Amino acid sequence: MSPATATCIRERVRPWLEAAAEWADEGMTWPRIVAGLDAGEFHLLANHTAAAIIQPHEQPDGQLVVHIALAGGDLAGVEELVSQAEEIARYNRAAKVTVMGREGWRRLAKKIGYRVDAVQYVKEL
Repeated sequence: MSPATATCIRERVRPWLEAAAEWADEGMTWPRIVAGLDAGEFHLLANHTAAAIIQPHEQPDGQLVVHIALAGGDLAGVEELVSQAEEIARYNRAAKVTVMGREGWRRLAKKIGYRVDAVQYVKEL
């Protein structure tokens, strides 16, 4: 893909990812997303109605994990991208796919076969 095409796609999905980043409140900003994509740390998945950022990483035990770091757009589109992330994970022999989401995602997560593994507690300082 040419740099111009990549930039065009990024700009098309930017509003979805920026809105998701605002909700997530985890320090993910558009410049951080672009830097991660350019460095190969993140990978962009997109369709006509949604976008997701995936972040493959190796766990301390050596297992490959594909983490869905951010997803935005319409729910059906996001569900399709989760399926794509799973296909990528299987192709690369990853042990699992992980995603951290708001409480509202619990119903979708359960519907598509995910379970709650942990709960994160946060105290603003």
